[in-house]
Amino acid sequence: EMPGTETRPPGRRPSTTRASIVDVALDLFARQGYAAGTVTATVTDAEVAEAMRFAFRWLKLVVEPGGAVSLAALVRHLCLRAGLGEALIDVSGLWGAVEGYVIGALESPRASISTLARHFGFDAIETEGVIRFVMRGRPSVATLAIDDLVAAREGEAFELTRGQETELPQALKWQVARADEDYDAALVEARRITVDTTRIASESFPMAVPPEEAERRCRRALMEAWVGRETAAFRLPPSRLALDPADAIRLEHDGWLVDLRLVSIADAEARGIEAVRQDRATYDLPPGDPRAASLTRAVVFGAPKAVLMDLPQLTED
Repeated sequence: EMPGTETRPPGRRPSTTRASIVDVALDLFARQGYAAGTVTATVTDAEVAEAMRFAFRWLKLVVEPGGAVSLAALVRHLCLRAGLGEALIDVSGLWGAVEGYVIGALESPRASISTLARHFGFDAIETEGVIRFVMRGRPSVATLAIDDLVAAREGEAFELTRGQETELPQALKWQVARADEDYDAALVEARRITVDTTRIASESFPMAVPPEEAERRCRRALMEAWVGRETAAFRLPPSRLALDPADAIRLEHDGWLVDLRLVSIADAEARGIEAVRQDRATYDLPPGDPRAASLTRAVVFGAPKAVLMDLPQLTED
């Protein structure tokens, strides 16, 4: 420990009088960044530890505390810049590391968070006056049967709609930046083979991501689109008030257990639910094949050598 500092278990909020060595380093970095006119974000020990854990598991990198910024810290920082109070933000449901993120134009914090949500796969919901950010692919919190639903005045109690294949992409191409190649552009692709569509969707993300990790997230986004083409609509009794949007449930339907993620809830005499199909295997994919970095070598010139040439004189002038 440093004089006047203390270490503490991850998750404990910083004290107003004492700080850990990580806080001291990050505070010094933030002061230097502020003086240089750059935007910095202060993170907690728990967020730094989560970023280091993610980098070690998925990116196969051992980073120091000052070299890892968690997704939760970045989202929280964007919310604070938007004017939200600390008590109105809950980022405990986020995980992942961000190596670099560029805001190259004038945009709202909401637009920046939407880009991150698309890339990492998380949702933002409001519950009890707090904006919660949660990753997708979480386990189900309840198992329901058809008898648990509220019958509709017209139609079936449970409606399952399946989108057309021609409206979905056959391939998804993402462009990101490589931190190990001087932030040059890298292209990753995910593709389905046996489908009746030829549509190709392309997206560009202003962030530094290892290509193998970007490929994994690209495959996740493509599988999300195909699994989520099945949408459900039903109604629940007020006794299911604990369910919030982004919660995952399992519903018994025709002898099968259907995994659903709640998208929206309309409270009235019964809770109107709109949900999409989800598959937890989509969020536990392995990373792509590693790509070796190919940095351009700088041309190194030797010491200058002067040579005096003995040439005949051409003119008298």
